[in-house]
Amino acid sequence: MPHASVRAARCAVLFLVVAGIRPARVTAQAADSAPPPLTPTSASVAPLQGHPLRWWEGLLAAGAVAGISAADEPLRNSVQRHRSDGADDVSDVFRHVGQPDVYGAVSLGMLGVGLLSHNGGLARAGGRVLASIGLAYIAAGGSKVVTGRARPYQSPTSAFQFHPFSGDQSLPSAHTTAAFAMATSLADDIHSVPADIALYAVATGTAWSRINDDDHWLSDTVLGAAIGVASAKLVDGHWRLFRIRPPRFLLSPGGAAVVAHASF
Repeated sequence: MPHASVRAARCAVLFLVVAGIRPARVTAQAADSAPPPLTPTSASVAPLQGHPLRWWEGLLAAGAVAGISAADEPLRNSVQRHRSDGADDVSDVFRHVGQPDVYGAVSLGMLGVGLLSHNGGLARAGGRVLASIGLAYIAAGGSKVVTGRARPYQSPTSAFQFHPFSGDQSLPSAHTTAAFAMATSLADDIHSVPADIALYAVATGTAWSRINDDDHWLSDTVLGAAIGVASAKLVDGHWRLFRIRPPRFLLSPGGAAVVAHASF
């Protein structure tokens, strides 16, 4: 098996190639879709946009995760019975997509190349990916601490071992959260059906890898995917929570800034 860093680099390159991300393409599309530079004055008067998240939508998502948890133990047992060296090798590749060596290379790479080449569209796209993953990690980390769910290898006979604030961190899957946050953010910038399919397929592969490795239950990955998608949609401005506006990434020859604004 190649060294971990080499595998990670290959995975990052494969992820970008499969997704169809080309600097020129992202530049053109991000430039067309990016909002004009904001100032505190314009942000305060601009109308709120994006789908407003409602309380019952969150309740529906929570109910879906709870319902899916009924399949946690049967699926875990089936996957572990049929686990093989080949499956572990594939899982090893997909797992890296949810780790900093890949999503960091993608987001910071886009941001860095955009800044160095004065490509505002590419830099803003990289900033959105980074912010989406950051927001997703905050939400996922809070859930892990509060729920304190035991991982499958810790409690193979019961998927419902919860010990809040105990240090157990199964719910949700952070790898899946990061993978779906990155996939959604990139998909929202690329605007291509084949790219959408490829990006979400890779993110789904990351979710499967966590089940194969016996580190997470199915419902852990489903909640992680939901958090990742929601975080990216909020940062991209397609969804909104209360009257909080998505961050704006302002770039100029003199520097860069992030502007956030909320109305009450």
